Amino acid sequence: AQAKSHQQARREKWTAAFGPEIAERYYRSPSLNAGIFALSATSRVWPLYRRYLDVALENGVTMFAEQLSLCRAAFEHGNNALLPARCNWMGLYSEPRFDRGRGLFVEPAPPFQTIGILHLAGQWKRRNYLAKGLLYRRGAYLREP
Repeated sequence: AQAKSHQQARREKWTAAFGPEIAERYYRSPSLNAGIFALSATSRVWPLYRRYLDVALENGVTMFAEQLSLCRAAFEHGNNALLPARCNWMGLYSEPRFDRGRGLFVEPAPPFQTIGILHLAGQWKRRNYLAKGLLYRRGAYLREP
């Protein structure tokens, strides 16, 4: 059996949460991470987010319901500022580089800008990130049990 493409999987998640019409509108859009974002307490996105989260959960979607709902609310609101990848580096897509001189993780290509948040996500994170030394610093935390 052929593996699903990333876009096919995204379309299926959007369809399950909100139906095919909404899926077609948004599945190609950038993913907004529901774990790390900034939003004013008075933003018009909050009530939309709540409404869309309720819809996704009522449709039986639990995994990614928060993220899909946030994306839909933010895109429909239309007043968004997307930040560079280094502000929330997704290690499962591209392994960061470690700058030993500064003791910081940086982007893997010049000019090697500092990574603000290293987001350790993905099903394979423990196995791969432990092997690469990304889940601990000086052996003080997140050691293999």
